[in-house]
Amino acid sequence: MKVVTVFSILLVSIMQLFAQSNACVSNRYKEQVFSSVTKTSQVYYGTADPYGAIVQAQDLYVDIYEPTGDTLSNRPVMVYAFGGAFLIGDKNQPPIPEYCTTFAKMGFVVVAIDYRIGFNVVSTESAVRAVYRAAQDLRAAVRFICQRHQQYRIDTASVILTGSSAGCFSGLHSTYFEESQRPLSTFGILLEPADLGCFDCSGNADFGKRLPKIRAIVNHWGAILDTLLIENTPDENCPVISFHGDGDALVPYNSGNPFSYPVFPVVYGSVPIHKRLDNLGIKNKLVSLVGEGHEPWLLNTSLLDTAYKHIGAFLYESLMPKPQQLTGDSLACVGAEVSLIAALRDRSTYCWQVQGSAAASVSVANNRLSFSCVDTGWVTVTVTEKNYLDVASEPVIFKVKVLPKPLAGFSVTANQMTVVIKDSSSNFTSKLWDFGDGFATNGSVNTYSYATPGSYEITQIVANAACADSAIRIVEVDTCPVANFTHQFSSDSLLLFADSSNAIDFLWSISGSSSYGQQAVATLPANETVAISLTVTNKLGCSNSVVQFITNHVSGGVIAVDRTKEPLLYPNPCSDYVIIDVAQPIPVSYTITDMLGSVKLSDRFFKSAKVDVSNLPPSAYLVRINVLSKQILKKIVKM
Repeated sequence: MKVVTVFSILLVSIMQLFAQSNACVSNRYKEQVFSSVTKTSQVYYGTADPYGAIVQAQDLYVDIYEPTGDTLSNRPVMVYAFGGAFLIGDKNQPPIPEYCTTFAKMGFVVVAIDYRIGFNVVSTESAVRAVYRAAQDLRAAVRFICQRHQQYRIDTASVILTGSSAGCFSGLHSTYFEESQRPLSTFGILLEPADLGCFDCSGNADFGKRLPKIRAIVNHWGAILDTLLIENTPDENCPVISFHGDGDALVPYNSGNPFSYPVFPVVYGSVPIHKRLDNLGIKNKLVSLVGEGHEPWLLNTSLLDTAYKHIGAFLYESLMPKPQQLTGDSLACVGAEVSLIAALRDRSTYCWQVQGSAAASVSVANNRLSFSCVDTGWVTVTVTEKNYLDVASEPVIFKVKVLPKPLAGFSVTANQMTVVIKDSSSNFTSKLWDFGDGFATNGSVNTYSYATPGSYEITQIVANAACADSAIRIVEVDTCPVANFTHQFSSDSLLLFADSSNAIDFLWSISGSSSYGQQAVATLPANETVAISLTVTNKLGCSNSVVQFITNHVSGGVIAVDRTKEPLLYPNPCSDYVIIDVAQPIPVSYTITDMLGSVKLSDRFFKSAKVDVSNLPPSAYLVRINVLSKQILKKIVKM
């Protein structure tokens, strides 16, 4: 049952991951994903003065093609301007309705426009004015549809200009022409004295009389007056795909006069446009139609399918989210949590895939993914972003290498001032030691010697490229104590005083009897010699011994020591001095500390002592009196 449950959970997790991935798959804009189109004809978008001084103002219209049943709230819009050398043509001539219907079925909103035509065929200046008028009208149509972006559910940041021949002249000049570059003829010529006005001063005043940045241009056998008009500025950097027959005799594939008619100005076709865009680093594509002439799809309808295929793929790439970048750790250790973050963009969704047995407990929150590292190896994470236009990005792959976690560990043994280290650390590429005395080193260490006795904290830090671990051990070091003692006679009493050194235990051996403490008393008759040994041990267990042979040359009787008699401590309270009196001929030591344990005075004496306390601040103090192997604690008050 447990196996089935684990398998089910794993299966559900995998299905969720792949479901998330499939949510970012989209064929919209690349293929016809809608079966029908809704066309709204003759939508008025503006009025402008046409060519010819006596003709009244011309009303301009658009036809709008939309995919039927589409629910997307923001859609890219293609604006199509017809061809006809600025002399003839309209928005319903072949193959415009089919072209617009095809791209509407692919998910675009497509707008086919009217624009003003006509010019004096024997005047170069008049021809230039015709191009300028058409570009004005194209811009007015774009402004109109952008003003009503909510009504038509279009994305004003995704306007694509297209058309045929003269219509593409308009699109190219509308995008790359600047107000400061207006030809003089647009201000008026001899037979056409009217000033055509600024680029956005005709047709309507929609969208603040400004044109949004064009997302892309689809150029079908169009041309431009000068490729130097194309600049790599934020407004003019837009992708271009061009189609042109290398045998085009009407609009030059390279450069020349349209129709080879010298009245028309020299223009530059798709090849020099392609080269200029390449030199500026602007995304573009040239589809050369070998052996074809002008507008070849009218005679060879298969070229329409060729165009659809190239345009769909090119525009899909142009509408893609900007290249995605993942941030996060590419190295991790077993047991770690790894988080990866994709750049968050407005209205985008993110689809993740995780591959590799080193990952578990995968959690996704839109542009964030996290997982637990459960084993060593590689984890491959793939993220795909789908923007609000329903366009998916190229998958971005991020690899995480999971390493074994480094383990710190060691034991330490003190031998006087030197410590011996037994290292048990593993899975590391670097190691640092800190010995707690201000010294640190890298690498392997077997022993270390301290300069000063004390308690030290030894820290070991091991690390690999992803993580680290540490271990701490406390060690005490000290020199071995040196056994030594002095003695003093009082009649037959031998008073023994051990040097304190750094010992905490004192063992006396006197004629086979043992005694403990820093002082001892033995009875030694006159002229008798005895061997006395002292063994001292410090708190680390290190011992040292000494033996002395002592002879009593002092005559007298044996002094009996009353071990039950309490020492006297007076006066108390005291002012300048205090007397400690044990009333017996034995060695005594004392220590006076404040109430926090800080030592203020200490000394040793025989029988009694007068202790100067005049320099102590007024307070209460503790007095520890060591008599033989007994410690007595008393309190005094200094006034």
